[in-house]
Amino acid sequence: AINVGGMASALAAGQTTIGAAFTFSSVLGGQPVTVSTSTVLTVKQPVALVLTAPATTLVVGESATVTVTSIDPAPVGGLLVNLIGSGAGLGTHPAAVTIPEGGMAASFLFTATGAGQFTITANAQNRLPGVITFTIEPPLAIGALSPTSGEVGTLVTMTGTAFNPVPANNLVVFRSINNGTPPAPVISATPTQLTFKVPPLAETGPITLTNSRGTVQSAPFTVVRDQDFQLVLSPASIS
Repeated sequence: AINVGGMASALAAGQTTIGAAFTFSSVLGGQPVTVSTSTVLTVKQPVALVLTAPATTLVVGESATVTVTSIDPAPVGGLLVNLIGSGAGLGTHPAAVTIPEGGMAASFLFTATGAGQFTITANAQNRLPGVITFTIEPPLAIGALSPTSGEVGTLVTMTGTAFNPVPANNLVVFRSINNGTPPAPVISATPTQLTFKVPPLAETGPITLTNSRGTVQSAPFTVVRDQDFQLVLSPASIS
């Protein structure tokens, strides 16, 4: 549609021919003269922004490079893309990026800072919005031991984050009285809790946990040793 001021409004995608004609009287003979011209107007469907990253599952502290793509090249002066983050997770990213004039993509760095889902929405003029959602997982950490002391064979519960739910995929070792690292096979496992028993030869000290997320140590665990008792008779003999 074209208003009285000559401004065309796009109503649907496709091509249309816009014509204009002007008629006036010739100053020489007074005869009417018509001047006309036309042009083809192409109306395109708005394209969506697309956000991609090498990985969308991150551990707190990790970063990923996010690429914003528009299949329709950026106009003269470039295309400003505003970025808005939301969700239960936390992360840092720039407020906006610019796709250069004639270009089709721009990149920015996203860093995960808090566990949970985090979505980034990209908006730009004459573009449909694009989104990308990250799953941010907590880092491997040991929170507490219960109990904090015990004899060999004592059942210990370790709580924390990022434990592997498959017991065998968590390696738990104690400090040894001969400078070794006796393992304590994990009996049960969830992402936040492990149970195991104090192994023979264990010595007081921190417990070390290793899985695919890394290696961490607990606060010292006190290993209680059996006490030696001696009986002393006095007098030594009785007549």
